[in-house]
Amino acid sequence: MIQAMLLCIAMLCLVLPVQAGDPATGVCIIKYDMDGLTLDETNVTYQWMEANLPIHGSDLANRYYRGPSFDLGNLWDPDETANLKNKSPMVGANATSLCDLVDGMFPGDGEEIKASDSFSGWFAWDDIYGHSYQPWQMPMLLTRHHRADASVFGNWDMHEYVDENYWHYYQPGIPSPKGLSIKCVDKPTIYSTEPLPRTLSAPSSVISWGPYITNTDTNSTTINWKSEDATLGIVKYAIEKYYAENGEYDHIINDTENKQLHHLVIRDLTPNTVYHYQLTVGTGSTGDRTFKTYGNGSFTFIVYGDTREQTGLFTQMERHKLVADSIAEEENISFVIHTGDFVCSGNDMDEWNDFFDAGRAMLANTTLYPVLGNHEDNHTNYYDAFGMLGWYSFDCGNVHFTVLDNNDWASPHTTGQTEWLRNDLNTSATWKFVSFHHPIYSSNERHLGGWKNDVWENIFINNGVDVVFNGHVHVYERYEESGIQYVVLGCGGAPLYSLASEKIRGYQSSFEHALGYARITIEGDKATMEVIKVADVSEDNKVVTHIYPPDTVFETVVLEQAHGICSDVTQE
Repeated sequence: MIQAMLLCIAMLCLVLPVQAGDPATGVCIIKYDMDGLTLDETNVTYQWMEANLPIHGSDLANRYYRGPSFDLGNLWDPDETANLKNKSPMVGANATSLCDLVDGMFPGDGEEIKASDSFSGWFAWDDIYGHSYQPWQMPMLLTRHHRADASVFGNWDMHEYVDENYWHYYQPGIPSPKGLSIKCVDKPTIYSTEPLPRTLSAPSSVISWGPYITNTDTNSTTINWKSEDATLGIVKYAIEKYYAENGEYDHIINDTENKQLHHLVIRDLTPNTVYHYQLTVGTGSTGDRTFKTYGNGSFTFIVYGDTREQTGLFTQMERHKLVADSIAEEENISFVIHTGDFVCSGNDMDEWNDFFDAGRAMLANTTLYPVLGNHEDNHTNYYDAFGMLGWYSFDCGNVHFTVLDNNDWASPHTTGQTEWLRNDLNTSATWKFVSFHHPIYSSNERHLGGWKNDVWENIFINNGVDVVFNGHVHVYERYEESGIQYVVLGCGGAPLYSLASEKIRGYQSSFEHALGYARITIEGDKATMEVIKVADVSEDNKVVTHIYPPDTVFETVVLEQAHGICSDVTQE
């Protein structure tokens, strides 16, 4: 019988090549059969490995670190000259030696190397045992060398010597072997069935949405998921320090209601704290995921929107996923605001499935605050998914955030919503940010001038609002009026279009036919907004023409706490 094997790395910080974190660390290697029964188990320290296992590499032999090639005409770069970042030596034990301690792997097995931050990589039996690498390349290593931060393979090495099913891509269509090196490995898992990559998207076939996070504050959060059938669920969680020291969770909460869509609230959390969590549904469990409660210090958040697909041209997996995956790579993000138009048709459940598939990596590790867009059609699917009202507010640190609904269906409630807005903005928060879907200011060719609302604008002015975030117009554009920054971020994946050549009053900056998002950092009475470009799209919306390297900043806007007065702008 071909057996499945689970290698549990407890208390060891690794890369593949694998790097140990603390000097006193060890590995627990466990082998399971296909039914999850333990076949063998052993514990070894790195001192034991160095004394008893063959060691590869040398302190004097440097290995190159390769990033992706962003040259669309030379993506595989056979000469391996593009994006060489640095080089360093590497020393460690062969992964086959560790597997053999628990009776090894078998042809047809595949291994998912999963990190504690939920990043993972897939490897075939041949990658570990087949020795298809060349003499100048080392085998897969587990190493505790503190300088072993380099990836051995280049793009062309990966193309030639790694099974195509296990190639790593920086973005769809952009190969990058860097993803084959994984730090802080938590649980390498070897499976005996193919094809394997499906479990990268969902830990179990019963989970169709999520997990995703909503409603976080200083001492609570909500873990959400949707299953294909009515199920129960368990969430285990722990603060980061406990998880790092023990490799497991010390709290558990059960959702005992048998249903498809779950909103499990976790209470009595510690403010300003990173938590690790794992969701178990049926026989399947996710990898380790994270969220962060709010506190009083500095923090960073993301704003983007309009992620819907366009039937006949592209799907969310082709466009929105580019943006969502870029956001997922951001570090220390407290939450994401989505400015509306998640899907093309709010009543189409398949499109909601596409949204949660495309945003899976992002949604599992940071809180989402939704804004109603016109394409949600005020449908119950939106309210069911997020458990939020059409207008609401929340606080994070010294910032008060207000979310409004200015879609047509909200017109009968204009008086009540406006009165609520006045009361909501009556706060002593240092910063006040507002978000709704249709922009008050826009140079959209088809609706030049924007969707004016003088009553709301006067309330913003009189109550010290600093920034207004909108979507709907599928570009990035920014205006300044009466000391308020009006920022349109409708470039999350929907079909893009052009602005009028002559811009309206207050215009400051814009880009068109590009995907992107904004990253805002709050530090006391200073707010810095960096607008990030992810990809360029052809004017007919059919082709992604260019993918930008990570953290490509279009412009940096520094705001002072004086109703959003812009003190400095840098375009790059």
